[in-house]
Amino acid sequence: SGDGGATWVEITNLPPTDDDMAAGLFVNSTNAVAVSDQVGGEILLSVDRGASWTNPHSAPDALNAVDSRGALVVVAGDALGANETISRSLDAGVNWADASSVPGAGQNMNDVAIVTATTVVAVGQNGEILRSTDTADNWLNPFTAADNLNAVVASNNTLIAVGDSRT
Repeated sequence: SGDGGATWVEITNLPPTDDDMAAGLFVNSTNAVAVSDQVGGEILLSVDRGASWTNPHSAPDALNAVDSRGALVVVAGDALGANETISRSLDAGVNWADASSVPGAGQNMNDVAIVTATTVVAVGQNGEILRSTDTADNWLNPFTAADNLNAVVASNNTLIAVGDSRT
């Protein structure tokens, strides 16, 4: 929609995929990123406000969340074996790389929030909280909550994570 949601046009010239899309956002005034929640998580990129899309990267497993700040875009998703799926772009979604190091607890990550230009937090299954201070390349597990965490938001270095059983 280009008019605040009053009318809609379905985009049919997508890259070939049967994946269900799980999340999306505008990175800047022209670039948009969408992610799929199926094995081999597809990352789709539009550089023309959604008129056309390419597939610049496929993550190791299903993707559940995406967040951006400036040119940094981070996606998080399910675990492939012992490694959580986290990928990042440093150029508004054009080029992607998988995170170099994740704790390997094998938990699905449900949401991700970019806190500062370099700090990112992801939350997920079994209360796992991951934190990176190097633009989402290397991750540590500073805390584990009692129940699944489903969402995280950040504002001025304050974060709130919410999850199952009123966590």
